Amino acid sequence: MLEYRKTAAAFGSFLEANVYKVGYLIGTRGERATQAQIDARLNSESYRSYWPKIPYAKKWLTGGVNDGAWVWADCMGWLEMFWNGGYYNRPLTKSQMQYPDVRTHGVYQLALDERLPNGDIASLPKDCPYPLAVGYSGHVGFYYKGLVYQSAGHSPGTIRSTLGNTDHNKPWQYWYMIPYLDYQGWMPGKDTDMLKRGDKGDVVGAWQRSLLDWNPGALPNYKDDKSFGPETEVWTNKFKASMNMLQDGIVDSETWGVMQDYLRTVCAPDGIPQDEYNKLKEAYDLALADIAGHKNVIDDLQKDIDSLVASYETIKAFRDKYGSNL
Repeated sequence: MLEYRKTAAAFGSFLEANVYKVGYLIGTRGERATQAQIDARLNSESYRSYWPKIPYAKKWLTGGVNDGAWVWADCMGWLEMFWNGGYYNRPLTKSQMQYPDVRTHGVYQLALDERLPNGDIASLPKDCPYPLAVGYSGHVGFYYKGLVYQSAGHSPGTIRSTLGNTDHNKPWQYWYMIPYLDYQGWMPGKDTDMLKRGDKGDVVGAWQRSLLDWNPGALPNYKDDKSFGPETEVWTNKFKASMNMLQDGIVDSETWGVMQDYLRTVCAPDGIPQDEYNKLKEAYDLALADIAGHKNVIDDLQKDIDSLVASYETIKAFRDKYGSNL
C-alpha cells in the first residue's frame, strides 16, 4: 500500500487557491520563473519538440508575486509542486523537493499497478468530493467540483474548464484516483455518512467552501473553519431543502453529487464560478457606464466647440462684408 503524502481534500484546496496564479514551463514543478530555465530548455535536445512553444513562457518572467516573476509548473509538475509543499507565492528550490520528478504516464501506471480505482472517462465518478486525475497520453488534469484544473501550456498556464472543453486539451480518455493521496475512506460507489455534526478537518472545509459557492451569504459567523458545527449543519439543511432532499444534516456522496451538479450549472462557459463572473460583469458594466459618461462630456464639449466655430464664422462673414473698421 502506498504511503500517504497528503490528503486529497488538501489538494482540492490547493487547486482552488493556485489556479490562474501558476505559470507553465515544460519540466518545472514549482520553481520561480527565470530566463535561465527557459534557455536551458531551448538548449536541450530532450525538449526539441517543445522548442516552438517555449518562447511563450517568457510572459511568466514578469507580473508575478515573487520579485515580479511567477512560480511555474507543468501538468504533472503542478501535483508534484503540491506534494513538495509549494504554493503560488512560495517557490521551491531543488533542495526542498523531497519527492522525485515523475512522468505523467508513470503516475497513471502506478495507479493501475496499485489497483487504485480508475476507468474510462465515461465512468468518471462525478460525486467524488476530492480531485481525481483525468488524462490521455502525455497530459493530465484534475477533476474537482465539476471542473477540470490543469496546467495547460506555455501560454495559458494553470486554468480550469469544463470537462468537455477542448480549447486547451484533447478529449479526456480516462480517470484514476491519485496515488499518495488520502481519500479518507471515499471509494467509487461507496455511499457513507461522510460528514456530520462534530466532524473536523480539511474535508469539512471543502464542504463549507461549497456551501459558500452555493450561497455567498452562508456560514456568516464561522465561514470555512473546518469544523462541522451547528451553523454548518443549519446551512447544510438549507442547501438540502433547496434541492428537495432529506434535511438530516448529513453530507453523504449523494449530497456531494447534488452540490457538484448545482455548481456546474452556475459556472460561466469558461469555468469561472458565477459569483466571480457576476463581479467581473459588474466591473465591466461600471466601466462601460464610465466610458459613456466621458463620452457625454466629450459630446457637450464638441457642441460648445461647434457653437464657437459658428459664431466665429458669423463674425468673419460680417467683417468680410462690411470691413474691419466697424
